[in-house]
Amino acid sequence: MNFVYCCFQDVDVYKTTVRDEIEAWLKTLSQHNIQDWMIVLVETYDIKKTNKLLPRTTVLDKVRSDFASKHGDR
Repeated sequence: MNFVYCCFQDVDVYKTTVRDEIEAWLKTLSQHNIQDWMIVLVETYDIKKTNKLLPRTTVLDKVRSDFASKHGDR
């Protein structure tokens, strides 16, 4: 199983850098016929503490919409 770990809560950072890096990682896995992978989003207590208002879209929501829908078994 191949893992990528992400530790951030800013949707803008995800959109501008991390999403492209994950797409490149998945493309590399696909080129080597590797189908077992997992994206792990690490959320710390400190990050949760600073976000008192509920965001409209979380990073987890974006990761799910960008990658889970492309791979039905994820």
